[in-house]
Amino acid sequence: MRGTTFTETMLGTVRLDATEPVRRIRLDLRARAEEVLRPHRTVRARLDGRVRVTGLADDPDATGELEISPLAGRRIRYRLSFTARGRRLTLDGWKSVTARHPVRSMTVLPFSLYEDGAQVGQGTLRFPLAAGLAPFLLSFRFPRRGDAADHLAPRWDGRPGRTEVWYTTLTDPATGTGIWLHHELVAPTDGSAPVAHGWAAVFPPEGKVTHARFGPLPLERPRTRLRGR
Repeated sequence: MRGTTFTETMLGTVRLDATEPVRRIRLDLRARAEEVLRPHRTVRARLDGRVRVTGLADDPDATGELEISPLAGRRIRYRLSFTARGRRLTLDGWKSVTARHPVRSMTVLPFSLYEDGAQVGQGTLRFPLAAGLAPFLLSFRFPRRGDAADHLAPRWDGRPGRTEVWYTTLTDPATGTGIWLHHELVAPTDGSAPVAHGWAAVFPPEGKVTHARFGPLPLERPRTRLRGR
């Protein structure tokens, strides 16, 4: 199974409240769908990226969702949350796809801004065809999907002569403390019993590194052959 990823940039203007000036807005987005896009179906994708509003916001951690339904629902809907001067705003809008105006309907995104469920602004975004079409099309990828467990599971098929290593590094953002976890599977070439062993280490920002080992521990041979590498 394959998914779909792509990037998109849109430019436009927005006004918050009647007393606010019209401001420029720019969205630089990444979309990730769990299936291949098909025009006749409705596909939902996760959104993340950067939202910039002149004099108001520059949030590189905006997140949301995208509903792509050009034929089935005749719309492409965006919902994106971002922070602007400490306020959490949600952009909600959609491109209304029509056969009479295919280019305009696929490139113009009217939207509203909401805060705590109340509408606080309106605007319009446009996809810049001249400068944006080529990067947009070249950004499409169709990666294979798989359960994360597939990548973590042992590939050993029970035969001797195999070593597999897994490790994970973590950092606590609050303290800066680092952690390193290391795990090995060893099936000796002489046919002796397979074992598992490894270690964990803690790296504080200051002071001595602490580490501890585990194993070797007996390892049961797999009952069914797993995929080899």
